[in-house]
Amino acid sequence: MEDIKLTPEEQELLTCVENDEWLSVPNLEHEIKRYQSYAQVQMGELQEIKVEIPAQDLQFLQALANQTKTPLQAIIANVLHQFAVHISRTQTEPNGQCLTLDQLAVESGQPLNPERRRT
Repeated sequence: MEDIKLTPEEQELLTCVENDEWLSVPNLEHEIKRYQSYAQVQMGELQEIKVEIPAQDLQFLQALANQTKTPLQAIIANVLHQFAVHISRTQTEPNGQCLTLDQLAVESGQPLNPERRRT
């Protein structure tokens, strides 16, 4: 049988499994179905969009994708999701309404100009 080379992290996980350090959850079938349903809901909610970003930002994201061996689309979706979650948790007014783009620009110190035109 051919030897498989493992990363240190993979070797650590294998050692833990071989030493019976992992415990199975009660009602495994139920848990598998539960997480499968989470995944199906998430996949069903995805929407495709077209986004134009500065070339320098795209180059950075492509390098990150290559470094982490993650699809570029997944990196971009993750960044946007993290931003949306952060904004929804931290950038709301006392009445629960989201801040406007102008308010976000003031708070971030960065101009937000959705009407920027290509030159």
